[in-house]
Amino acid sequence: MKTALSPLGIPTLLALVLALASGTPFLRADSLVETWKVAPGARTYLGTGNTERGATLNPVNGNVLLLSRVGTPSVYVLNGKTGDDGSAASGAPRRLLATDANGDAIISGGTFVLNVVGAASDGAVFAANLAGNVTTGPLRIYRWAGDQPDAPVELAYSGNPLESIANPGTANDLRLGDTIAVRGSGAQTELLLGARSGRYLVLFQTVDGKAFTPKVLATDVTGRIGLGLTFGEGYTAWAKLNGQPLTHLQLDLANGKASTVRTLPTTIVPANVTGIGYDPASKRIAAVNYTAHTLSVFDLADPANPIAVGSPLTFPAANANGNGTAAAAIRGEAVLGLDTNNGLLAAKIEKAIVVDPPVIVGQPSGATVYASANRSEEHTSELQSRQHLVCRLLLEKK
Repeated sequence: MKTALSPLGIPTLLALVLALASGTPFLRADSLVETWKVAPGARTYLGTGNTERGATLNPVNGNVLLLSRVGTPSVYVLNGKTGDDGSAASGAPRRLLATDANGDAIISGGTFVLNVVGAASDGAVFAANLAGNVTTGPLRIYRWAGDQPDAPVELAYSGNPLESIANPGTANDLRLGDTIAVRGSGAQTELLLGARSGRYLVLFQTVDGKAFTPKVLATDVTGRIGLGLTFGEGYTAWAKLNGQPLTHLQLDLANGKASTVRTLPTTIVPANVTGIGYDPASKRIAAVNYTAHTLSVFDLADPANPIAVGSPLTFPAANANGNGTAAAAIRGEAVLGLDTNNGLLAAKIEKAIVVDPPVIVGQPSGATVYASANRSEEHTSELQSRQHLVCRLLLEKK
């Protein structure tokens, strides 16, 4: 009695070769990989005193912009690839000027004179103070033309953007400067700030890229957003508050409203995410969880089915972040997170590897063996030769 062997003699290898021959690629999901991090206390401007709440990426050169209130409140400039702040070369970290073109110090006023920072597509840098009550002290927004240390600062806005509202509310309804989102360039630059209570979003627009005018949008999410804010596509925004779901809002400038489009389940984007940053080009959002002290990225190409990109990365410390403040940014493959009191974390997205299948250039011949024969001895060379064929095909594609 004779028994026919399968073409490769080993079912597992046969399945592999059939998959290769059918055109099935090898896939590896995109991953999130740490590039560098700075622990609190490692630098004088990065501590555990709730003094760092704003950070972003410069779209032009990839630099990290960190707003710190240690000592003189300043915007510090770090190399996005290495985290280097220039101290080794000059003896002092790079930071933006606090004086205007006339040499006058114009940064002043507010609960905190500087609190959050953002960057436009042309590299212009914007920072806002924290105005605990805009009816008694102005919201002030500052602009630098770039992140060069010698770029003078300009005042882009100062005032009460809620002054046209008869009864604007109380307490956190009147608090602005916990969040800032920036997009566009030149005369198309737009800034978006939110009230701490989530009752209002304020869109700032410009005709010259320097002076900005506010447009107040009343929301339907009071108490559900207020610590995380980023532009989406078109006139939409993503917003977040600790304990609440990530919310997608439609901005209706004509009617002065910001209305909920959807919310994402907290089983996907955790409830205690606060700092967020969205990249419309890749349709991905970076998110900082201030209690787990992690940085994550989610793919929102299908907002109804968000997908986590890789695994969350851990910040260099896990100190209490009682204010729940954080910041995140994503530009292409570059990702940045700031967890207040727990340092900076920079990462990159490594793209999935897709390998085209190898082509089988010669089909192995079949073989037969008598049922009474010793298969392990009689056909060792036959099986080995076929295993070698599969290995060669795989190696040729590496």
